[in-house]
Amino acid sequence: MDVIGALQFLKLNKIPEAWVNLAWDTEFTERSPLDDVLEKEVDESEDEAFRTLYHCFLTYVPDQQHSTSINGSSQSIWGILRENGVSIKALVAVLSFYVLGAKTKAANTQHRVRGLYAASLYLLLLKIPGSIANQVFHEVLLDTCSDLTPHCWPQDSAKKRKKDRMKSSQAEGKRAKPQRKKPPQMDMDEAEEEEDEEEDIYFSNEDLMKIREAAVFLVHSILRLLQTFPLKDRPETASNFTQIFCQLLHFEPVLGEITFAAPRDVAEMRSIPEMAFYGLELLCSAKHGDQKESLRRVFHQLLYVILMMNKESRGKPVLRVLSQSVLAIRDYAIQFVCHLVEEQREQAKPFLDILLQHICFQIVEKSEYRSHGAQAVGMLTSQMENADYSRFIRWLFNFSRQPKVSVKSWLI
Repeated sequence: MDVIGALQFLKLNKIPEAWVNLAWDTEFTERSPLDDVLEKEVDESEDEAFRTLYHCFLTYVPDQQHSTSINGSSQSIWGILRENGVSIKALVAVLSFYVLGAKTKAANTQHRVRGLYAASLYLLLLKIPGSIANQVFHEVLLDTCSDLTPHCWPQDSAKKRKKDRMKSSQAEGKRAKPQRKKPPQMDMDEAEEEEDEEEDIYFSNEDLMKIREAAVFLVHSILRLLQTFPLKDRPETASNFTQIFCQLLHFEPVLGEITFAAPRDVAEMRSIPEMAFYGLELLCSAKHGDQKESLRRVFHQLLYVILMMNKESRGKPVLRVLSQSVLAIRDYAIQFVCHLVEEQREQAKPFLDILLQHICFQIVEKSEYRSHGAQAVGMLTSQMENADYSRFIRWLFNFSRQPKVSVKSWLI
């Protein structure tokens, strides 16, 4: 199917121009309702239609093996859309309609799946040469699409795990007395527990598989975009991507083994955590800005993965329940840091030292966590040169005798 045929399900020819202009004027922050009849037609779109359109767009991406050819000559997708009277502005507005629909509390499986597919389509459009010239790029919509997966994945199980962590922490606290005062950032943030509850929607295993499949499409689009779309002039967007990828590390268990040094094809990656590590590596490349700043952001976020804590942007870190999956991601995070140090030694050296100090400072007074923390320190110090290792051991000796010894700031 050609791209024009694949676009038919979006009903772009029926979308009022005033509605499109309103979506752009509000910068895709509000979901304006469509005419009831038209909205019903749009809502009846099948998941397969999104996937077909995705693969049609993919043929116009320059790093793909296949290229679209019409009458024997390659054509720009933008030219094809204009020749067929397709409004690019309306296309972006309709995709945003699906994306914002997936973020509502009452969003069902269909809304979430279609929102994820729509977000992946928008990001894939940005990857196609000429997207900026054709005014497809919008920073607000870029951030909204990129951060959609955590909003679409059902949160009931996550909240249950969070309550279990609190109960586990409280029970452990009754059994063991801390040897030194916990750092203030480990205080439980009670305000976090007062989050609005998600609508009572049942998700079957089949529903979860559909959402997961659509999330894979979105993460693939993010990775493809980062391979060529520079963020050097958009530090806030780069920071958002760093947080998103670190969240995705705990999305699901890792399938198979992750080898960081080997060249990787996005389409061949089997698990979302593997894709997330690749995304973090892409963010540390020179095309996305100052590499020292990128490494600082990545190491800072990975600190909490190594400490097996959940650190969200709004709250203070809370412990994760120790599980095989959490321990596996923690081990991969350590290996990933070692990989980055090997690849970018001069830029990474100061942040490895800071990371080690903060692991020692923020580790909690619980035997299992402390033993894993000590193991992490041993593995990471193996990447240090002799002089740096000697300085760290001197700092560690002073810290063991006087826990209030100064710790280097991440803002250097």
